[in-house]
Amino acid sequence: MIKFLKVSGTHYEVGHQVGKATKAEIERYIKRSAYVQEVMLPFYTSQAGSRLYEVTLASLRAQCPQYLAELEGVAAGAELPFNTIMMLNINCPAGSKAVLDKGCTTLMVPDTRGRCRVLGHTEDGPPEAEDCMAMLEVTIPATGHLEAESFTALSYPGSLVGRALGFNNREGFAWSMNSTTPLSHAPGIPRQFLLRILAGQGLRAFLSSSQHLANGCSVNIADAVTAVNIELANKMLSVSRLGPGEPLIHANKFRHLAVREVRDVHWESSAARENRLQEGRVTRERGLETEEDVCWWLGDTQGDLAIFRTKDTEKDVLLTLATGVFNLDKGHLHLYTENPRHSKPGLRLEIEPRDCLRETLSSL
Repeated sequence: MIKFLKVSGTHYEVGHQVGKATKAEIERYIKRSAYVQEVMLPFYTSQAGSRLYEVTLASLRAQCPQYLAELEGVAAGAELPFNTIMMLNINCPAGSKAVLDKGCTTLMVPDTRGRCRVLGHTEDGPPEAEDCMAMLEVTIPATGHLEAESFTALSYPGSLVGRALGFNNREGFAWSMNSTTPLSHAPGIPRQFLLRILAGQGLRAFLSSSQHLANGCSVNIADAVTAVNIELANKMLSVSRLGPGEPLIHANKFRHLAVREVRDVHWESSAARENRLQEGRVTRERGLETEEDVCWWLGDTQGDLAIFRTKDTEKDVLLTLATGVFNLDKGHLHLYTENPRHSKPGLRLEIEPRDCLRETLSSL
């Protein structure tokens, strides 16, 4: 089961409510995670890690201090040190192949006009995060130059909400994120913070801040009229628009940007998942047109590096923690905690897609 929490107030207050309500899950995840214990904590207590940590903090204070305040609230609510919570929200050490969130398959299915009918997404993450996730409905009033925030999104333990999947209630769009790993990183905004900006402040603020991205990601966004995939790396951006007739498929490797990237098991898994979808559609095993088709494909377990990821294979290292299916036509989000091919959603939420993306995207 995934907790469903409604939180509201200032950024600090929202963080504090989340930290207090998920204290047990955060502690359990940190204790379980070899990545945190053996990679992140040793690196960021080293001299080189301390320097990178301070540079990252300075960048975040300049670009989005409200989300540092949110993490301060999480740390206080969970009664944990701030720097421990920050470890869950910043980049991997340079040269490390360990990636906290490098999974996920996204499908966007168009209608005959090219509008997104369904956006489906498997949230694949470390097995240590199993039974530690939460679905958050967040409301934050406007302050100063910042817009009010209203969104619902899936959250990892101790992490800024936004980096998985969600729906922005204020502007009316759904999103999901696929992590990618360029070979070269630069100091700047980690993708966890960039996706928090998208969740709360919307597409325009997200695009403005994307030039400061430190690593890489692929973001899928759909409203009532428009759907796009945006690939990002440091100072690089590529936008691919969903058109009529052909679904948009994305996993965890770059498809459009010419970026040198780490060729690890996550990259191999991405290639395997994309190939499985392509081959299955070519052989007419099943189409990809409806919400039922999306659930069928996202529940596929064929191969050692399958779309729906379980503990039953020796090669794979991640687990499908949840599956979200946004039906933009019917106005609902279904969240599955079991295989969506064989189960019913554990959570059903109404959403109201609007025409909000075209004006901002027209300038790209």
